[in-house]
Amino acid sequence: RKRKRAQRSVGGGQGEGADGGDGGEGSDGAPAAASEGVSISPLRSNYVGVEKHGNRWHAYISIDRKSTFLGTYASEREAAQRYDREARSMGRPTNFNLDGTPGDAKKRPPPNPEKQSKHTGVSWSSQNQGWKAQIGSKGRMKQLGTYDDEDEAGRAYDAVARKLGREVNFAVGGGEADDGGTGSGSKAAGQSSK
Repeated sequence: RKRKRAQRSVGGGQGEGADGGDGGEGSDGAPAAASEGVSISPLRSNYVGVEKHGNRWHAYISIDRKSTFLGTYASEREAAQRYDREARSMGRPTNFNLDGTPGDAKKRPPPNPEKQSKHTGVSWSSQNQGWKAQIGSKGRMKQLGTYDDEDEAGRAYDAVARKLGREVNFAVGGGEADDGGTGSGSKAAGQSSK
């Protein structure tokens, strides 16, 4: 289930793109797809407060812990400059200084690929410095423990996943599942896919 971004619009962002179009925004100033409840998959930007949606760049800023939509732009730099105007008025770090040199705003680094698990239901816990196994059931996340070994955490997930009839990481013999993570048994054995 995907969470919908809470959006408010701040003036000055509508249709400021280089093409002079309306920027694809709904009547409330939010992106048209977002105002219609459609999920848009954003792409990463090099700048704080900027995301790519389709072939356009959207500027956002967080105000009172809510993401506020600032407008749609033809270029990534234009969207970053719009974010900067709002950030500057709030006393926050900007992507660019007034003279155009790089500013002090820092993006969070992307996740460390060495700490991303190859197994379903397993993630790295920086707090516990180990591999955490968990599974969702009946609308809640059930914590299955933290393990030193990533494969061990994957097997802990599998033990519960089989009981729930979910896809597993390893076949019954203990090796990696070679059939797309579904195991090799029947539904009665608890190894079928969803």
